[in-house]
Amino acid sequence: MIYVIALLLLGIFVVLIGLVFKNKNDIYQEFTDFDTLVNFIQKKYKCEIQDQVPLYGFVHRAYISNDEIKLGISDKPILCVEVMLLLENKKIQIIESICPRLNTELKEGDFIAVLPFYNLRHQIWSYVTLAKLYSIYLGNNQGFKIQENYAKG
Repeated sequence: MIYVIALLLLGIFVVLIGLVFKNKNDIYQEFTDFDTLVNFIQKKYKCEIQDQVPLYGFVHRAYISNDEIKLGISDKPILCVEVMLLLENKKIQIIESICPRLNTELKEGDFIAVLPFYNLRHQIWSYVTLAKLYSIYLGNNQGFKIQENYAKG
């Protein structure tokens, strides 16, 4: 009987230690250096381009485009953002994303979230800039602290 109780207590102890170590990696963290932030993101997230799964990256360049007006696609200019997207295996891919908010100021090096969309009919990827972020991870799987949200109207 004593052995059964001891084994039960040992099992509970092992489970509690596992929970502590699991949650230890998911705590509030502020990043002050680029390499530490990139390493954290690439360890924490899958960093694979998937339809409607957010990815993180940094602004390479932002500019206003009138091409859509010339092509008759839109009646307003759009803000295009070249993004250095963080991918798995320490890879970085530069993509072009559209920011829904024309009057925002994005500059080189800003930390942002991007949402990829796959158009099955045309077999192309398109990207929308979701938010400008602080390099602060909130913990508890809440993601990064939002500085400006572009997905809201």
